[in-house]
Amino acid sequence: MADNNPMILRAMNKGKFVRVNDSFKAKVGFDATELAEKPFLDWIDQCDRAIVQAALENDERRFIARHTTRDGSTLQLEIQVAEHEEGLFVLGRCAKGTTQLESDKARYAEATVLGTLDAIARIIEEQNTGFKCSILLVAEGRFVFGAGPSLPEEYNSAVNGYAIGPNVGSCGTAIFWNTPVIVEDIQADPLWASLAELAKKAGVAACWSHPFTSSSGNVLGALALYSSEPCAPTTEQLSQLKAAARITGLAVERGRAEEELKRADEATKAARDLLQQVIDNAPIRVFWKDSDCRYLGCNPLFARDAGKQSPAELIDQDDFTMGWSAQAELYRADDQEVMRTGQARINFEEPQTTPDGKNIWLRTSKAPLYDRQGEVMGVLGLYDDITLQKREERRLALAMDASKSAIWEMDFTTGKLDYDSSALKVLGLYTPEAPDTLENWLERVHTDDRTQFTAMLEQALHPDDTRGFDCEYRFYDNAGGYHWLQSVGRVVHRDAVGQPLLAAGYSVNIDERKRAEEKKLLLEQQFQQTQKLESLGVLAGGIAHDFNNILAIIMGYCSLTKMNCEDADKHVPEIEKAAERAAALCNQMLAYAGKASLTQSLINTRTLVDEMLAMLKTTIQKNVVIKPELGTDIPFIMGDASQIRQVVMNLIINAAEAIGDAEGEILVSLAKTEFKAEQPEKDHLGFIIPAGRHICFEVSDNGCGMDDDTRRKIFEPFYSTKFTGRGLGMSAVLGIIKSHNGALKLESRLGDGTNFRVYLPVPLSEYEKEEAQQTTASAAWQGSGTILLVEDEMQVKAIATAQLQHLGFKVLDAANGKEALELYQQNVADITLVISDIGMPVMNGYDLFYKLKQLDPKLPIIISSGFGEVDIGSKIPREEIAGLINKPYRFDQLREVLSGVVEWVTPDNA
Repeated sequence: MADNNPMILRAMNKGKFVRVNDSFKAKVGFDATELAEKPFLDWIDQCDRAIVQAALENDERRFIARHTTRDGSTLQLEIQVAEHEEGLFVLGRCAKGTTQLESDKARYAEATVLGTLDAIARIIEEQNTGFKCSILLVAEGRFVFGAGPSLPEEYNSAVNGYAIGPNVGSCGTAIFWNTPVIVEDIQADPLWASLAELAKKAGVAACWSHPFTSSSGNVLGALALYSSEPCAPTTEQLSQLKAAARITGLAVERGRAEEELKRADEATKAARDLLQQVIDNAPIRVFWKDSDCRYLGCNPLFARDAGKQSPAELIDQDDFTMGWSAQAELYRADDQEVMRTGQARINFEEPQTTPDGKNIWLRTSKAPLYDRQGEVMGVLGLYDDITLQKREERRLALAMDASKSAIWEMDFTTGKLDYDSSALKVLGLYTPEAPDTLENWLERVHTDDRTQFTAMLEQALHPDDTRGFDCEYRFYDNAGGYHWLQSVGRVVHRDAVGQPLLAAGYSVNIDERKRAEEKKLLLEQQFQQTQKLESLGVLAGGIAHDFNNILAIIMGYCSLTKMNCEDADKHVPEIEKAAERAAALCNQMLAYAGKASLTQSLINTRTLVDEMLAMLKTTIQKNVVIKPELGTDIPFIMGDASQIRQVVMNLIINAAEAIGDAEGEILVSLAKTEFKAEQPEKDHLGFIIPAGRHICFEVSDNGCGMDDDTRRKIFEPFYSTKFTGRGLGMSAVLGIIKSHNGALKLESRLGDGTNFRVYLPVPLSEYEKEEAQQTTASAAWQGSGTILLVEDEMQVKAIATAQLQHLGFKVLDAANGKEALELYQQNVADITLVISDIGMPVMNGYDLFYKLKQLDPKLPIIISSGFGEVDIGSKIPREEIAGLINKPYRFDQLREVLSGVVEWVTPDNA
């Protein structure tokens, strides 16, 4: 770039700046750094951006536009556009003269012949004294002023740009029809109707016009003589007019040819200059050699790689004289192969030794060069240094191998699945046997995982998907086994309607992780069981104490009844209440031991907490005082009573252990509360507690408290502050609270006690609460038929027999499963249903159940047992049991179960 001609060369995009000369910077008032901060189009004046955008869209490569300057004005540029490496580069130079838009090109081309036309017009005027001469050219159907030295400027300006036509004055008509037109009286001739007034002002009354053409016959314009008075031309004047028109046509044609040649030369030079600048500034090494593999040229970047100051130093040199002479034979072989075959070699990798002795890697492309006769005369090459990329690829390969991962691509246009063959061993596959389509891959997915795999895949392929694909599944290998894989990917290319074209991702072997998860789960289950056993140990003392009190009540009222039978009506209800308390204690023990089913039900939290406090008061150390503050209007919640008991017990026991041997107290409160959406509260993790009604169970102690580190870790699995602790207590508490959609708050300071607040949602309406509190008395119900009662405990059997007979049934009884089976076979036609215990000698209830079902699959069998539902359900499917009644049971409970079973066994269901 010449510094005295303001010029700029840069990419269209932001940041890809090439060069700007000092003259251009002075003109616009910005330095190179400032100009590089925005894309080139952003510097174009707002009024010209639409024109530039349209030019680019129409693939125009040369146009005029204005560049903004620091002072708010504009600098008019002549802009050239060229493509390089999939990008657009622009060369901007100060435009000379007026804007040269496409529509003005023909008019601009005539500018250099105007002097010749003016001279012709003056000569004609000298030959025709008293007449005025006008030469008008034509471009795009309009007049273009050529010459009119004696005509007023107002007239010449008005005619310039006027549209020609079949009746537009003398010249317009002559050009349109390509024939001479003689108008003797302008004011009277209809051809001049639209221009008569203009002619009068110009002082012309007659006009004789003759068209002039190119050598090929194309009309270039018209030459005219004007008279101030109406008149007709002589024969000599017409002859002179014709000759002058012929000379004018030759002059215009030659002038245009010279200008076109000049412009072509300038364009060629500009293109050559631009090409050289592009090559010199290209961010890649470029070189070209002759047929003897000697360098004809290169760009500065290549020269620097060769250790040279400029490209000129490489001219006529070969690779054996370069710093990379060790690879000269390799490079010469590449060059000769390209020239021999006439085929380009694209993006191949090769080594190079640099002048300073370093070893690097290149990605090279070479293509043949041809002379004008179409013969190969050399080779063009370009390369880039990919040493860092190769190093990263090697590191990535090592990382992928270490992580047991495989990169894959899915081409939906071909249906082919492609992945790195070096990673196939991770999947237990080998290249010849590897699945190469999605369908073949899916065949190796474990049948139990295939539905999930397919569902996730369909979601990922959907046009609206934003999540991608992430699935863990078992994958069949060549050795006949399964690996656990995790495949992660997404669609990276879609068509115009959103359908997938290409997806990419990775698959990683997660066998070790799955084994670790299984081991962790097993440990957690073991620790949870240990935690429950520890809890049972704590409860044992309290339960034994309460159970002895219950037995004392039963025995006491039995003694009172013996002493006075008339008071039996008063004593029996008390005995029943005591027995129900004993049954509840047993069920609680079963629940903690995992033998009772954990089911959702309405929970009276006040009663539950009250019972737990009564139990725990007898087990914790005597230096700790429990102070309850339980509200009287606590609503019911929906949950698992056994799990809520575990939360209550763990928090209170932890509070007692925090107090230790010192004198202390535990405040246990229960109240109802409500959170408003406009006044949100956060739990211990910072999450907002959902708005709505809750019950708040609070445990506060004045014990040792916790430091910051303990508060952060207390809910982590296996974390414990106790020397012999298992560390799952508080983790289990938090898990139970979360499973009940509850929240927990924790406040504690070292040496200043601890406060836990548990919030559990209240989903039920007051009406539902009242419904839950109501007990519905069973209607007087009577049955009929024969029941086979199987019970090894004689007293229990006697009581059950009496109750069944009271309900209207005939009873056949057996002491074990073997007797029951024989008795059933003897009375099969009479027996309506069977009530059986589980734990019996000779043959237990499980074996009896399945043997009876073999004899009659539709036989209704009710299980009556002291074992928990979980234990029974693990051996007999729940849907096959007609009814289940847990011992001990009341008469009304037995009647309710029987009525349900008997009413279901109708003739349609029998």
